[in-house]
Amino acid sequence: MPRIKRITRRDIRRNELAEAVQKVALFIKHNPRRVLQYSAIAGGCLIFLFIASSLVKRAMNIPKEELSQVLFAYHYGGPSEDVKQGFVRYKKKHKGKLSDIAWVYKGISERKLNEYATSTETLSSFLEKNKDHYLSSSCLVALGNIAEEEGDYKKAIEYYKEAQAKNDYLYSYTERRIEKLNEYMEKPAIGTPTANIP
Repeated sequence: MPRIKRITRRDIRRNELAEAVQKVALFIKHNPRRVLQYSAIAGGCLIFLFIASSLVKRAMNIPKEELSQVLFAYHYGGPSEDVKQGFVRYKKKHKGKLSDIAWVYKGISERKLNEYATSTETLSSFLEKNKDHYLSSSCLVALGNIAEEEGDYKKAIEYYKEAQAKNDYLYSYTERRIEKLNEYMEKPAIGTPTANIP
């Protein structure tokens, strides 16, 4: 006598799946028009969502992505002529807060490339137009660093004090720079006070 096969959960699941497929096939066979309508609506919704998401992504992310690439190159590759030109291109193409960030970084890049005159001009022009901008204190610190590197310590102290008045976050850095410059101006030592800038 043949042995009776035991029914397992796997077999039950297979049967349930086969029944579900049969029901779907019967529904499609008996209601082709309804299936066509539902699939057209679903396809239209998917196409609409795809187009809408791509438009939103284009409108929102392209300027940010472009700027983030230049900032990435600046922070990890260091300032260079190409990075500086990347900030210039971004500023020409886009308007708004992000282009202000690009312009300030252009000035800071110029400072780090020892182009003090153009850096001073860039940062000063930004400050003239945006006195109450949140980046104005960073511009003042950069201008103070330029004046310090050029040897105009009194002007550097003025920039640092102005930056202190605008931003408490920079207070410790600017206070330390002012102390070092005052010490240096009181008793000239060998070297410059910029030698130990962190």
